[in-house]
Amino acid sequence: MSRNVDLRKATAHFLIAAAIFDKIKIEISGLKEGEITLDLTEANIEVCMYMAKAQAQYCAFEKVRKTNSGRFSLLAQLAMQTSVFYQKAYQIITTPAMEGAKSLRSHMLVIHYNVWAFMARANYWMAQQHIRRLRESNAGIGTAIAYMNKACACMRHIEEQKAKLPPSISKQYDNLLGHFAEQREHLEKRNSAAHREPVPSEVDVIECLQYSQPFSLDDDLNRPFEGKEIISRLVPPEVHKLANEYKSFIEGIINEAQQRIIICDRQDAGFKKKHNLPACLYAASSERKIPEDLLAKIQQCNEKGGLKFLRYTLEELNTAADNIEMKINNLLIQLQCEAEEDEEFRGRYGLLCSQARSEELTLGIMAQIGNYREKLVQGKMIDTSVVNTLKNKEEFFDLIEIDKSELISRIPKSSYTERQVSSVASQ
Repeated sequence: MSRNVDLRKATAHFLIAAAIFDKIKIEISGLKEGEITLDLTEANIEVCMYMAKAQAQYCAFEKVRKTNSGRFSLLAQLAMQTSVFYQKAYQIITTPAMEGAKSLRSHMLVIHYNVWAFMARANYWMAQQHIRRLRESNAGIGTAIAYMNKACACMRHIEEQKAKLPPSISKQYDNLLGHFAEQREHLEKRNSAAHREPVPSEVDVIECLQYSQPFSLDDDLNRPFEGKEIISRLVPPEVHKLANEYKSFIEGIINEAQQRIIICDRQDAGFKKKHNLPACLYAASSERKIPEDLLAKIQQCNEKGGLKFLRYTLEELNTAADNIEMKINNLLIQLQCEAEEDEEFRGRYGLLCSQARSEELTLGIMAQIGNYREKLVQGKMIDTSVVNTLKNKEEFFDLIEIDKSELISRIPKSSYTERQVSSVASQ
């Protein structure tokens, strides 16, 4: 917060972030445990929400502190609320539910530090409030010392974990504790020399004050992302250029390989068709026999009616599809007529119409009709595909109705197939 930044804008962005996390928490509340990822669990979202609120509160605290307005009581209340937000985040992040959230738990020590550091700041600024009263009424130094005692005690809660903190935070700890101890020592010398007031063992609880700022979350969610261009400029232009060149180079290699694959596939298919592969190989190796499992499938097909039954079924499906389409169209016509009658009635007796419009009441039905029509189109496409397959492979489907002996007689003789195989092998 020592940088020259607009603290008001920073506060607003943190508050919006907290509101978005709260909105996400509401949105996912109806999902089951297996339907959400670890980063979208309620505990994870709550930690992020309280962290955003704490950061917003911290910005508000810094804004008031930098104005040097002497509003010590306000600073104490803002700092105490900041501590409370960090404490709520820390309480959640230390639960078993957050054991898998390694990214958030890596900040656990810093969050714990902020809990006590901001509580210490709150007591420090409350002490400053009593020091100012001392100038006005020449009384209150004992209470000020008591608040400074509590500020130092809060900082000592962090002492055991100081070595594990990042260097910048550890340095901040030393500076705060040193400043608080120096202030307390100065007040104690002043009290013993002049005022001689008793120092209370307990002090009043500092009230919390949550900073709030009005904003429209919907407007913010719909606002274009302004930082995209800035983020794109973080990478130097020459790196972007090299990355694009490398991407084009790789795409060229992939496209060339795909073209080769397509050419090879066409050559392979043409070769197989020219030499009747792999049929001639099967014929040569089968000694003019048909596999038993293939015969069983042919027999099963014939028992169910064979090719005639399949064609009859397709005709029935086509007729049924036409009937369904006609019924859907009739239903749409009826709904349209009903909507027109509703509009006509409203035109005549508008003041007497308190119910919803017809088109609003039939939204669910229209959605179902659209769904049925989509499924009908898909079904027709499948039927058309089957019909085309029957037409293209008609000579092969005719073999289904031939008995076993006739099928075997149509298998090429081995002497012929052997010559075919030899011819193919030589090529």
